[in-house]
Amino acid sequence: MHTGRSILPERTKWTPLHKDEITLAQILAQAGFTRGFIADTPHYFAPDMNFHRGFSSWQWVRGQESDPYVSGPRNAVRPETYVPEHLLNPAYRARTIQYVLNTKDRQGEEDYFCARSCAAAGRWLRDNKDNGGPFMLFVDMFDPHEPWDAPPRFQRMYRKKYPRDRFLFGYGVRREDIRDDDIPILRDLYAAEVTFSDHCIGRLLDEVKRLGLWDNTIVAFSTDHGTHLGEQGCIQKQAKLLNSCVAHVPLIIRHPDRGFRGKRIAELASHLDFTPTFLSLLGVKTNLKFDGGNLWDLAEGRKLRDAVVTGFGDFGSVHTHKWHYFQNVWGDFAGLGPQLNDLEHDPREEKNVVGSHPQVVAEMKAILERSFAATTASLRQG
Repeated sequence: MHTGRSILPERTKWTPLHKDEITLAQILAQAGFTRGFIADTPHYFAPDMNFHRGFSSWQWVRGQESDPYVSGPRNAVRPETYVPEHLLNPAYRARTIQYVLNTKDRQGEEDYFCARSCAAAGRWLRDNKDNGGPFMLFVDMFDPHEPWDAPPRFQRMYRKKYPRDRFLFGYGVRREDIRDDDIPILRDLYAAEVTFSDHCIGRLLDEVKRLGLWDNTIVAFSTDHGTHLGEQGCIQKQAKLLNSCVAHVPLIIRHPDRGFRGKRIAELASHLDFTPTFLSLLGVKTNLKFDGGNLWDLAEGRKLRDAVVTGFGDFGSVHTHKWHYFQNVWGDFAGLGPQLNDLEHDPREEKNVVGSHPQVVAEMKAILERSFAATTASLRQG
């Protein structure tokens, strides 16, 4: 998202921004933009990550997930108050304690993380809209990520009674500890978290309008991944099932030119396209080479690519209009792959037809080999 360049063939995980990479913020700095970065995602600010590089200002909204924000009193937190005992294990106990400590001073909806991040974004807009030049504000909210901990009134939209007055579910829960009767509850927790995130983003967009910025500002909305909610036995994003539940994400771009209003595009896009697209829309030229392309070509009826490659952990996937294929590209753990889905006849990707289309599988493998520079036996034989 920040560079328009792929990190493949490296494993896809949170790693520091390399010192030689040039970011969108750095390019816009040379073009005279004021650049703001507001995030409550703790990974950006781990030691040496460097994702704030190039911004005029940056703000970390502290406390999300297992951010070591508040250190005590740890003995005052009983994880059983928040998590059914069958879901607890030593690692998840520690995560629950940390998250409860991070949120112990919360009093109302305005104190929830996504509300705080959107409020901080609104303040940044008020303070910087009259700086005498264009601006770029990058807001990264961890919600609707785990823990799924929306305010009570949003949770009650989907379920009147939960197993705990404040039921926390997040990373650290073992899949084998999740019971079948837990899954509908987890889906409702997730739905409430999505709805609350939508509410907070809506308030931020209202502020954009109130400040008089709506008619000359491009607004883009996307995410970095999806999640599993019981598909093929998976809960939370699972690399071993690298299907569209994880790899297919929303992208909405609101352009002041009303001629594009309501336009939906059924073409293939990638996070790699963000930087070159925004530079083009903003009229900023650069000699840098990107691995992505200009998404506005799609809006104007042109085509960018025939396939999208996704990497997550030890797995890689290829998505076309017709097929979705994934398998491990490193190591011996095959997960639930190799798996091939015919999207025309199986849009929910529930039937694995890998054995019925050897030529398609060979084509998908060839794309993965080129993308991951892979020559491992697991990829050749998977």
